[in-house]
Amino acid sequence: MKLRYFFDPGSGACLWAGDDEARKTFGYPVDLQKLPLAQETVTLGQQLITHFDTSIDWDDPQNPSPWSDAEKQSFRAASQNLYATLSSALGRHFEIVDETPA
Repeated sequence: MKLRYFFDPGSGACLWAGDDEARKTFGYPVDLQKLPLAQETVTLGQQLITHFDTSIDWDDPQNPSPWSDAEKQSFRAASQNLYATLSSALGRHFEIVDETPA
């Protein structure tokens, strides 16, 4: 089963169905709670999703991100840590493709 990993402000998700099997099982955005994950992993994912929502100016989303370069780098590191945790926890039954910007 293939999952895509990326953040989209306001979506409430960081995992997305990447094939028909995943879409039939989970829908398009994948709720972390529906995966065989430790609660601490789900909580970390939800915290990062919520934090990513602060990366845009909701009053005018066309404006540049209010995040500093340091905050962007910190989020990127936390995102890569979550990706590694998800990949390890879900094992061979899932292919997780990291589509986060470099």
